[in-house]
Amino acid sequence: MKVEELLHTSRMRLEKARVNEASINAEYLVSFACGFERKNLFFELDRECLDRHISKLEKYIFRKIKGEPLSWIIGEHDFCGLKIKIEKGVFTPRPETEELAELVLKESKKIDSPLILDYCCGSGCISLFIAHKNPKAKVISVDVSKKAVSCARKNAEFLNLKNIKIIESSNMPSYRKFDLIVSNPPYVPEDLIDNLDVEVRLEPRRALSGGRDGLYMIRYIEKKARFLLKKGGKIYIEFGFGQEEEIRRLFSSSYKDVLMHKDMQGKYRFLEAVNG
Repeated sequence: MKVEELLHTSRMRLEKARVNEASINAEYLVSFACGFERKNLFFELDRECLDRHISKLEKYIFRKIKGEPLSWIIGEHDFCGLKIKIEKGVFTPRPETEELAELVLKESKKIDSPLILDYCCGSGCISLFIAHKNPKAKVISVDVSKKAVSCARKNAEFLNLKNIKIIESSNMPSYRKFDLIVSNPPYVPEDLIDNLDVEVRLEPRRALSGGRDGLYMIRYIEKKARFLLKKGGKIYIEFGFGQEEEIRRLFSSSYKDVLMHKDMQGKYRFLEAVNG
């Protein structure tokens, strides 16, 4: 069987199983199973597939139909063009988080040798991206998950980044004053999690649940960050759809210049605020 036929049948199977973005998933899974990068897929369409490639693909298709994130299956994720490793059980970065990372990177380049805290760092995608793109920055990344911290450390080593420190902790570090703080915390209201797509429900629950109203962790960050930021330092937070007014109210009592940024879908998803 040639790659082109394998790609077609894989796409049809994923579409029949109602897998979102079936075509893109099929392209990644076929490429990964056959041992080449997706960007080279259309140069390989006439290649004959070996039995071992087809056997691998069968396992990958089965896992995808069961709802596993693509990044868990292929073991990596493209984040703002940066290839990072993702292990099963570690939260998979979403496209909107790339927009948050770009906002913080842009701000970091206005500061000479900025000290940045990435709280709830997960795989480390935001802090790895910033540390990679801004070598003058020093980034401290924190997450409560042992598995996520291990994954982030492996990514830092893989990318040969020397300007990042990754800590396993539930607390925000209080021994330094930061120029910038960024966080993509859990923000899904607890009673909504079971209504999410199966792919999202398979993610670590504590990476999703923000308590009863989704704002439990954000309230903690608001209280702590005002003492950890330098005067004039900025905080950036990703939040869920429909939470902007409550978050604006929460931060307006203690921070200056509270701004809400929209994502590419036109929805308010990011807070930017200045420590007074």
